Amino acid sequence: HYEEGTFTPVLIGGGTAGTYELNSETTSATYTRIGRQVFIELIVNTASSVTGGGDNYLRMTGLPFNYPAGVKNVQGTVDSTVGYTGVTLFMVQDASGANNSMLFLGRAADGTHTNVPVSSLGASKQIRASFSYVTAL
Repeated sequence: HYEEGTFTPVLIGGGTAGTYELNSETTSATYTRIGRQVFIELIVNTASSVTGGGDNYLRMTGLPFNYPAGVKNVQGTVDSTVGYTGVTLFMVQDASGANNSMLFLGRAADGTHTNVPVSSLGASKQIRASFSYVTAL
């Protein structure tokens, strides 16, 4: 199975979702699926004004294909201007049972990991990511 396409990522809080509007003119998200392997390239730009209101950790939903529950098989990189300093950002699959969303985690210099708070996301921020994952059967 081979397929290419686009999708619309949605940034939300892990508790209360809130509203984080994207700049549709500069946001792009594409995928290539080969068999069960999905390759994602995205540039997400928040609008110059966002409503916000979310709480807890930063999540991205709207992946084009679900992944198997309980499987942690994401590989890739994240670069951003999200206001969360002193950490290297990366993404992991959401363990909450939502099989089409990712969490943003930070790794500090000492090797510890923490959820990136949704409060670090505001107006005119950018997230660039390139990652792959395996879909559910």
